[in-house]
Amino acid sequence: MDVVKLPKKVRMVCYEIMDGKEEALDTLESFADKYPHQVAAVKAEVAYFNLDYEKALALDLTILPWLEEWYYSNVSDEHMLGTKLQGKYGHLGFKYKKSDKTLTRHSKNFTYMIAFSSFGGNTKDSISIEVCYIINTRPYDPYGYAKPDINTQPLFYSLRDNEIYLDIGNEEKINNTFEIVCQWMDKLLIPKMNELCATE
Repeated sequence: MDVVKLPKKVRMVCYEIMDGKEEALDTLESFADKYPHQVAAVKAEVAYFNLDYEKALALDLTILPWLEEWYYSNVSDEHMLGTKLQGKYGHLGFKYKKSDKTLTRHSKNFTYMIAFSSFGGNTKDSISIEVCYIINTRPYDPYGYAKPDINTQPLFYSLRDNEIYLDIGNEEKINNTFEIVCQWMDKLLIPKMNELCATE
C-alpha cells in the first residue's frame, strides 16, 4: 500500500476547518473521490471536536484498514509536547488533557488553555503543529451556538495565523517548539490570566 501525500490545496482546506470556517467542510468534500480516507479522517477529527463520538468512531473504523496511507502518527509527539508543558505549568494548575490535546486550567469564571492540533501531510521527520492560546468564560458553549466575542472569549491567538510555524517531527524540534510555545504563553496567556484572576 502506497503512502498518500496530500497536495497543498487540501492541507489549506484543513487549516481553514481548524479556523472554524464552516464552508471549508463543503470544499473538503470535493476531494473525497480522490482522497476518501484522508477526508474521512479529517471529518472524524471534526466530529471529535463537536463531541459527536459515535460519528467520530464510525469514521475512524472506516479508515483503519488504510492506515499505511499515512506517513506517520503525530499523536505521540503531541503528547510529548503536552506532557512537557504540564511539567512547566502544572504548578499553576494547568493539566494536559490527551482527549482533546489541550493544556487547561479552570478558575471560577474562566477556562485558560493552550490548544494544539495537526492535520495530514506530515512525514516521519516533519510534523507541523498549530498552537492557539485561548481564554473562554465559564460556562462556555462548546457547540458554538453563540459566536465568541471579547466578552465570552477574552483571548484567542493563533501562532500559525501570525506566521509562526512549528514542527515536532523529532525530539530536537519538540524541544524548540516547547521553548517557543512557552515564550508566547508567558507573554500572552499568563499575564491575561493573572489580570482576570484578580477580578474574581
